[in-house]
Amino acid sequence: MWHGDFKINGLDFKTSQALEKANRFQSTNAFLQQVVDLAAKLFDDSALIQVQSSGSTGAPKTFNLDRQELIASADLTLNYFNLRPTSRVLLCLPITAISGLMMLVRAMRGGLDLYVAEPDSRPLAHFETKPEGFFDFVALTPYQLVHSIAYLNRAKTILVGGAPLINEQLSALPKNLDLTIVESYGMTETLSHVALKSRFPIEAPFFSALEPVRFSLGDAQNLIIYAPYLKQSPLVTTDRVQLFSETQFSYLGRIDHAINSGGVKFFPEQIEHKIQHLLAENFFVAGCHHNTLGQQVTLFIEGNDPNRGGEVNQLLNLVNWKTYEKPRQVRVLKQFSYTSTHKIDRLKTLAQLDLK
Repeated sequence: MWHGDFKINGLDFKTSQALEKANRFQSTNAFLQQVVDLAAKLFDDSALIQVQSSGSTGAPKTFNLDRQELIASADLTLNYFNLRPTSRVLLCLPITAISGLMMLVRAMRGGLDLYVAEPDSRPLAHFETKPEGFFDFVALTPYQLVHSIAYLNRAKTILVGGAPLINEQLSALPKNLDLTIVESYGMTETLSHVALKSRFPIEAPFFSALEPVRFSLGDAQNLIIYAPYLKQSPLVTTDRVQLFSETQFSYLGRIDHAINSGGVKFFPEQIEHKIQHLLAENFFVAGCHHNTLGQQVTLFIEGNDPNRGGEVNQLLNLVNWKTYEKPRQVRVLKQFSYTSTHKIDRLKTLAQLDLK
């Protein structure tokens, strides 16, 4: 089940020695200790493995995980990215979430040389003395990517997930970077990604399924996922997509984020895509109550300048808008709420303002 060449920070962690080694292992680094302890649990077939959803679209949920499904998901990634025993990979995501746990599972399954860094904003900075291309594979959030530009050349392939990767974030990258950046689509229920999209240096037009995953559309144009390795399949999502084939789609936005303004539905993610090049701040779009329209499109910006709202409102005039699509109000908030994986927590932010 697990590969004998698996290492954590250069320390052999073979199956027969795992539990004994974990019991003897004591680190002053709390995150590294968590990773080692979780590895020992994965080796122990009787131990319950759990993760939490991010909570970015509602209350966090706890999931009990099946080892065979975890292994099947890991195999998809290992094969797609051609990761082999002794390939160097970096774990710098919370292991209480599926993103971090799956990095550990992939390393254990594939016999990879796993390095561990705190899941902070610049995890690659901890390895600034390593040569270019030191890591064969690194998974980052968009937040970590944009804060790690000076250190990205330490990796050959970077997988970005957890939130959409916008063009403005990619435009800040040096054009001469010798690496590949791939955006992922997935969720806790799918045990990490089920579709990938090349973003750098080549920009793909859509997400493509990992074999043997297939897709279809529901009545609300929502994505339905068929993943044979999952017991819960098909999986009906609340993600609205444009489906090109049973293996390819473009992501439009979440149905439960939809704004009904004057009887017309808008998806915040599409509006955000239109204005991403105008704003340097963190921002998001949501629907707020309006007496005649039902909801009005509202843009929320994180910052301390009370005059910024007026400036941004002028910038919005530069965009070609559909009827009612342009944000009718711009609100500047000092601090957004965030999840543990640095996603903007829209629901919690709005709840604090008593808008929803």
